[in-house]
Amino acid sequence: MLRNIRNNLLEVHETHLKAWRRIDQDGGMRLGYEEFRGACNDVLIYFAGGNKRAQSQPLSKEALLNIASARGLPRNEAEVAAAWRVMDKECAGFIYLRNWDMDSHQHLKEFKNWCDKTHGSVLNAYRVLDGSGTGASSNAKLSVSELKRCAAGADGCKADLQLLFEGLDASNAMSLSENDIKFLDTWDLAWEEWVEEAALKKQRQHERSFGERSAQQSQGQTETVDTDA
Repeated sequence: MLRNIRNNLLEVHETHLKAWRRIDQDGGMRLGYEEFRGACNDVLIYFAGGNKRAQSQPLSKEALLNIASARGLPRNEAEVAAAWRVMDKECAGFIYLRNWDMDSHQHLKEFKNWCDKTHGSVLNAYRVLDGSGTGASSNAKLSVSELKRCAAGADGCKADLQLLFEGLDASNAMSLSENDIKFLDTWDLAWEEWVEEAALKKQRQHERSFGERSAQQSQGQTETVDTDA
C-alpha cells in the first residue's frame, strides 16, 4: 500500500522530494499522521479530476472507492494507518524525510552540510551562488546552473544537485527563492540523527534479548529431553 501511495504521489509531483515539500508545507522536516492522511486524500482527489470537476457534480463515495482501488490508494482509515505504520515503526506520531525517501534525505543532508561548512548557513550559500547579485533580497531567484556552482572544486558539494533543484522547486517556478530553501537552516540534523541512532540501539537490544531468550528456551528443551531419556 505504501509503495502505491508513493508511486501515485511521484506521478503527480515527479520527485519524492517535491512530494515531501508539498506535504511538509511548514518546512518542519517531519510529517505527522494528519498531514500524511491529507496527502492520501489529495492525491485521490487529483486522480478523480480535482478542480476540473464541477462542484455541483461531486463523485459518489462508491466512485471514489473504485478510483482508489484502481490506483492502489487507501480506501479507508485502516489502510491509511497501515501504510503510515510501515514508516512510523516507533509509533512516534511523525516521520522524517529519511523514512519517506532515504535517497532524498542523503542528498539534502550533503547539501546542507556543505552550505554550513563552506558558507556558515544555507542562506549565505544561496546569496553567494546567486549570479544576479541580488542575493540580499527575498526576490532573488537561483537557477539550476547557479545552484550547480556549489559542485565546483575538490571540496564542492557531492549531492545530486539536479534532483535537489527539481525537488526544492515545489511551485514549479524553474528557479529557487529564499523561501524555497531557508527552512534548511532550521533543520536539526544532529537531533534527528540522535533519535535515529537511539531507535537503532533499542532495536539491536531487543533483537539481542530475543536471541538470548530463544537460546535459553532451546537449551531448556534439550535438558528436558536428556532427563526424559
